[in-house]
Amino acid sequence: MKRVQTGIQGFDELINGGFPEGSINIISGPAGAAKSLFALHFIINGAERYNENGVYFTIEESAESLIKTARIFGFPVDRLIEEKRVFIIDLGQLKEGNETSLEEMEKREMINFDTIKNFLTNFIGAAGIKRVVLDSLNGVAIYYNTSEQLRAEIFRFMRFLRAKSVTSLIVSESLVRSGEDTKSGIETFIGDSIVAMGLEKFEGEYRRTITVVKMRHTRHDTATHPFLIGENGIEVASEMNL
Repeated sequence: MKRVQTGIQGFDELINGGFPEGSINIISGPAGAAKSLFALHFIINGAERYNENGVYFTIEESAESLIKTARIFGFPVDRLIEEKRVFIIDLGQLKEGNETSLEEMEKREMINFDTIKNFLTNFIGAAGIKRVVLDSLNGVAIYYNTSEQLRAEIFRFMRFLRAKSVTSLIVSESLVRSGEDTKSGIETFIGDSIVAMGLEKFEGEYRRTITVVKMRHTRHDTATHPFLIGENGIEVASEMNL
């Protein structure tokens, strides 16, 4: 099975060289756990090192903020965007319309899975997209009124991604500091893997951790490992267990 590398120092060796090609992978964790930075690594390294174009959909953070983050760590984000190998899409740009009533405007302010699917249907082929990031699932989930409706739409969206043969990361907010329990709990049963990014207090300081909770078709490491955010981004201490 072909593996899709993240290029994150110390991480790919935990998952037998990378995510399975075409898989859908849940990146969960509390606020501040570096989930978006992980996703930026995945998209930018994919284009720069592995010749795989990628699109990053952001909902809660602006595209400009993500680009600034990428620059801080020396990622060649501006060049890759100019070369049309990386696309960072602020989903707010897809919400424009001619609605005039308050109800219509409020509904337009919320993104649903159909919005993303409609955009990707032709874009994946036209732009040669191999990697997709959705940041975050929670920003889409608020559109749906019931957990049953959300479950059905998540299932349809993941089936759509699999049919497009792209390797995807879906960022999800966690209820706990260890990063293992997501808010909806639905996506963890449907996704091919769960990577939990923790931010826990230990001896008076916050410590960042990463754990591969599950990954289909992969003999993966199951230990919890610490990681640091250095000058070049995330550095996983794969040799250290907690």
